[in-house]
Amino acid sequence: MSYSTVIRKLGYPSRESLRNWYYEYRKEGELHRDFDKKTKYSKEEKQIAVDYYIEHGKCVSRTIKKLDYPSRPMLDKWILELKPMETAL
Repeated sequence: MSYSTVIRKLGYPSRESLRNWYYEYRKEGELHRDFDKKTKYSKEEKQIAVDYYIEHGKCVSRTIKKLDYPSRPMLDKWILELKPMETAL
């Protein structure tokens, strides 16, 4: 499986980060546990995106284009997190 396939499926991380994780795992047998990435989007921004998605026909592509964020996998995650009954997955 290629880096780009994994990144496209997960919606993260960067190619460089994924490569570093791979080499760390091969060397150590596990990944470090002390990494805590801060989210780029606030709870309010997530809610705005999910609300827009619901109010405008539940179209992920339209929501991403209109609001200019996030990726499809990330928006899908937000929908499941904030409005699990609204998901079309």
